[in-house]
Amino acid sequence: MKLLSTLLALALTGAASIANAQIRVVQPYAHATSQGQAAAAVYLRLTNTGTVIDKLIGAATPVARRVELHTMALEGNAMRMAELDAIPVAPGRDVELSPGFAHLMLMDLTGPLIGGTEFPLQLTFQQAGTVNVTVKVEGARNDQGTRQ
Repeated sequence: MKLLSTLLALALTGAASIANAQIRVVQPYAHATSQGQAAAAVYLRLTNTGTVIDKLIGAATPVARRVELHTMALEGNAMRMAELDAIPVAPGRDVELSPGFAHLMLMDLTGPLIGGTEFPLQLTFQQAGTVNVTVKVEGARNDQGTRQ
């Protein structure tokens, strides 16, 4: 009987945590890429409106063969990207994924990202589960590779 009540308590505790994890995703976007470009970044803001800490632990999209969670860090005089296992989002807080900081890296693009289009992105959180969003592709690149 004690084992049953312990299992029931654990199940209820887990259910409460998941019920209290609520993630809102604001303004997901990526920049247009050129033909043959193998990678691109996605930027967005995560807001945890729940009462428990949550973590972004993965992502997937049909426009890339894999998606990695990345951060930028200064090593000596150079900025370097590093892959992350997770991006924590504290209750009542925002986490900004922005250029030069944390971002989602689309690896092995299946084709160029065209300005003015959109693509689906599935985010996976430790507590909140799956959140589906639509990413807007901004801008176009000119011949010098800069955004217009």
